[in-house]
Amino acid sequence: MDKPTHQGLTTQQAQELLAKYGKNTISSQDTYSILEAVFSQFVTVINGILAIGAVFSLLIGNYLDASFIFAIIILNALFGFFQEYKAEESMKRLKSYTAPTARVMRDGKETEIPAEELVVGDIVILSEGARVPADGKLVHTSNLEVDESILTGESLAVIKQISEDVFSGTLVNRGRGIVEVEKTGMNTRFGQIADTLASIEEDKTPLQKNFDHLGKTLSFSALLIGLMVIPVGLFHHVATIPLVLVAISIAIAAIPEGLPAAITIAFAIGTHRMAKRHAIVRKMAAVETLGAIQVILVDKTGTITQNSMTVKKHWLMEKDSLPHLLKACVLGNTASLIEKGDNDFEVVGDQTDGALLLFA
Repeated sequence: MDKPTHQGLTTQQAQELLAKYGKNTISSQDTYSILEAVFSQFVTVINGILAIGAVFSLLIGNYLDASFIFAIIILNALFGFFQEYKAEESMKRLKSYTAPTARVMRDGKETEIPAEELVVGDIVILSEGARVPADGKLVHTSNLEVDESILTGESLAVIKQISEDVFSGTLVNRGRGIVEVEKTGMNTRFGQIADTLASIEEDKTPLQKNFDHLGKTLSFSALLIGLMVIPVGLFHHVATIPLVLVAISIAIAAIPEGLPAAITIAFAIGTHRMAKRHAIVRKMAAVETLGAIQVILVDKTGTITQNSMTVKKHWLMEKDSLPHLLKACVLGNTASLIEKGDNDFEVVGDQTDGALLLFA
């Protein structure tokens, strides 16, 4: 590709536009609050029933039972909070690993800037392996192929021509191009998707729904059994206050105080096992949701697979021609391999070329 002739914006113009339209970032409405995270651990039907039981235990002078119930509620909440806090911190670290930059023309010179400082009108230079930093229109291209699977789910790269659009978050598999930025931040197609996802209401997991139903059933049954004692006692001319205290004691005894702790421990074991497989679980209840899935409907592979190509087998007419096959895999190969450690590589460029290069 010839050297870009587009002068781009001046530094002053870019600063004015940045102040006017804001940074090229995807805003998130899901802000993590430690206080909310702690409070959310207590808001369950079972915990509410246990708390009421603990209060009544205090009223009747049964301080040992009350202390035991309060301890279970607090330990259960703290355990769940620390698990979610660890997951949130892990996610923050993952985000900090990527600091995207963009090659742009500023003041007539090619320079590298943080992608968040891009503005409408900027001239961006794309090369193989680069991620498109904003939506824009191609003003120059040389054999440009872009992987748009992040938006469309289609694993095959799209060949781009002049005047066609490229979208933020997509990856350049091959070739080079020059893009004039038209949309940034939440105005990009990727930003619109993020905005749509942010408006989805969060539903309870299957286990949480069953847990709530169990809590209501237990509380209703316990209260019913406790209340049945009162008319029987009154029939035998027993004093009212002792009868009420006995009814409350029976109701408290019918509630399994150790159930929340047992479920939390089961969740913790599941999240620990997934952590060993490098899967971060933000909400412990999500472990049960994943386990409850029976059918997954997808339109193609790559949606739930690794979305990578690997040479598994090869066949030769003559066994001694393997060196020629390996040379053919390397010569004319446009991909690159980045070593990530432990014989693990990341492919930059065309996925097919990357698979052949890794095989060679």
